[in-house]
Amino acid sequence: MSRTALAAVNQMPTGANAHRLIVVIWSTTKSTAR
Repeated sequence: MSRTALAAVNQMPTGANAHRLIVVIWSTTKSTAR
């Protein structure tokens, strides 16, 4: 998942969008871990 997030960040030049995406992925990972 980390690699996918990094790839998405590299593809998205907008820091805000990248940050939001990371938050969404992190939230999903947290939910899955639970």
